[in-house]
Amino acid sequence: ISIGLQAAALTETPIGLIPAGTGNDHAREFGIPTGDPEAAADVIADGVVQQSDLAKITLADGSVVWSGTIIASGFDSLVSERANRMSWPKGPMRYNLAMLAELAKMKPLPYRIELDDEVITVDATLVAVGNGRSYGGGMLITPGASKSDGLLDLTVVGHGSRLRLVRLFPRVYKGTHVSLDAVQTYRSKKVRLVSEGIIAYADGDRVGPLPITIEAVPMALNILTHTRI
Repeated sequence: ISIGLQAAALTETPIGLIPAGTGNDHAREFGIPTGDPEAAADVIADGVVQQSDLAKITLADGSVVWSGTIIASGFDSLVSERANRMSWPKGPMRYNLAMLAELAKMKPLPYRIELDDEVITVDATLVAVGNGRSYGGGMLITPGASKSDGLLDLTVVGHGSRLRLVRLFPRVYKGTHVSLDAVQTYRSKKVRLVSEGIIAYADGDRVGPLPITIEAVPMALNILTHTRI
């Protein structure tokens, strides 16, 4: 789907999606059946075209990457970086081991976050920017995000103990983590993230090192869905 977004962004050509990934968060956002390829194919054959915002990511070298769900940076992207360097074990256990390794060395990550109307400096554990609501197979990291409001939602998890982070993650599946004192949320049309040594991931794929600038682009994507959502 990430490759498809790069080709379809700002064009009249709609995307038809048959979910076959690990997380399938794009499919959830648009009500496309998961685990049933025939039902998803029926959406492509008989569905309607819905317009959606996209997040436009501009890297320091000027290159552009389009994202439909979450741009992740911080602890979660460090885990992905470590897992991608590991040749053993295979499957989800690789990410579990990578998470344990990153927990053992967890430290504050100094961030500068530039929004439309304010600048935030914070020692964070992770910063997620959402055009959609979830990543990682339904983790509602930015539960209030809308793909049709022309804005990005930010979730900033402040640095704390390892135990606090472990306790926070189960709440992400319900989106209730945003009520915790350690979590701050923001909304902005444009976001610039600066943090030395941190790599950004978008829709589960590696994008590149911070700093990056992210901008909500209204109605940048056409996608086939069951009904207008």
